[in-house]
Amino acid sequence: RAVEAGAAAEAEAEAEAAALAEARRELGAVRERAARAEAEAAEATRRSSAEAGGEALHAEFAREARVLGLLCRQEGKHEAALRLQQRAKRLHTQAHGGRHVEVARDLSHIGNVLCDLGKLDAAAAAFREAHGLDAALLGAAHVHTASDLAAIGQVLCTQRKWREALPMLQQAHHVLGGALDAQHPNLLAVGRFLSHCSEKAQPH
Repeated sequence: RAVEAGAAAEAEAEAEAAALAEARRELGAVRERAARAEAEAAEATRRSSAEAGGEALHAEFAREARVLGLLCRQEGKHEAALRLQQRAKRLHTQAHGGRHVEVARDLSHIGNVLCDLGKLDAAAAAFREAHGLDAALLGAAHVHTASDLAAIGQVLCTQRKWREALPMLQQAHHVLGGALDAQHPNLLAVGRFLSHCSEKAQPH
């Protein structure tokens, strides 16, 4: 009986040791899965932070490129200004996506420089794209939308497309007149184009 008792105790101890070993293996597997999940979560957070930081960095570089482009235009360096405004548009698109008001502003600046370079068809296309974005994002009564429309009208006026330009200038002048001071230079410029276009569009 003593032998049997000893054998039973030994078997029980072995079973307990086996159970403990299995429990340790299961615990190890759980810890491994937890560590893997934690590492994956940390990596996801790092990527998310990096992406957010990247977007902010793109936007910051875009603003810098825009300002430099405006300075180059003031100094008459139109080719350099165009490259910088195109870079600003590309960076803003990377930061915000293509349908964003900052992208519309970049398109407007690009259109201005293209006008300086005498590339009027390309300028009109840039202004039309800016107008499409602003109209969708801000509405037809917004100053930016009206300014885009005025820019298209001014290009058409320069191209002597009087009748096509006239309704655009009329609408832009109406909206800007309700939003800007009467002596605002943008409003005065649109008014001059409108007056000239109205005269030329009349049948002779």
